[in-house]
Amino acid sequence: MAGGPAEPASKCSPPIWSPQPGQTCWCDHAGLLWFAAELGALAAALHPPEPVLAQWLGSVLLGAMNLEQTKYLNLDDLSLLLGSVVRFPTPQREELKRLSAPETVDAVLRWNLAHLGVVGSDLYLDPHTKHYTGEQNVLKGWCASIGCADKAMHSDFVHTARGQPIYFECVDNFEDLRARFEPLVRRMRTSLQWSADLVLTLVIDRGISGIEVFERVLADPALHLITWQKGYKAEPWDPKQISGSFALERCRNRVEDVRLYQFEYVDRPWAEHPELRQLVVRATNPQGKTAI
Repeated sequence: MAGGPAEPASKCSPPIWSPQPGQTCWCDHAGLLWFAAELGALAAALHPPEPVLAQWLGSVLLGAMNLEQTKYLNLDDLSLLLGSVVRFPTPQREELKRLSAPETVDAVLRWNLAHLGVVGSDLYLDPHTKHYTGEQNVLKGWCASIGCADKAMHSDFVHTARGQPIYFECVDNFEDLRARFEPLVRRMRTSLQWSADLVLTLVIDRGISGIEVFERVLADPALHLITWQKGYKAEPWDPKQISGSFALERCRNRVEDVRLYQFEYVDRPWAEHPELRQLVVRATNPQGKTAI
């Protein structure tokens, strides 16, 4: 990595190493320079700035998925790029404990949101149940990854319509999604500093069906919900009832290999609850096979 003239560092930039003109130094992690501005902005997300946040994000980008794996990084070279770094897992763990607070999480989530630009109000809530291997006493639940019941943890991830993550929570197995849903939305509004009257549409593919949930969503003018109908049985398709249609193109490994998927839908009141809308969709894949 060759050095050039040092440039004045902006407030949001990390203390990037600025060698003297003509000086040359090998650096194992020089690729992090691609993310210099973002790493610096993350460090400044908290007041006062916390450079260790940039170190941890940089470590993840370099392949260290946890604090123990940072021992495989070249911390001397990392310090050239980020300034001083916290060495060894135990001191890092102490720093993590110090920073483990809602204020830190909220600041990082808002930093992430600011870097995404306009995200829109259509969001996807993706709940997962994972096997919990920590020492805390949490309830047992079914863990598909191990094929049996054991300590379980719910992880609720919220994404934009383009798949960009903007919010998440990890909670105990005590409550199912129907109980977690509305408190999660309220906490997300608070964390991301969204107003209570900003209309949000949440798309959820499972675990939310329940008349009591639908009734509460109907009573909230700032919250819309789209989900699968549990137990739906396909009906004969009537072309006369079609409300609209659209198509999506999907590129595969080669840019010329484009697949076309076509959709038709019926938009009508739901017979079980006329205040709710039912969207019945027929999808046609590139081979002409249809499904409702």
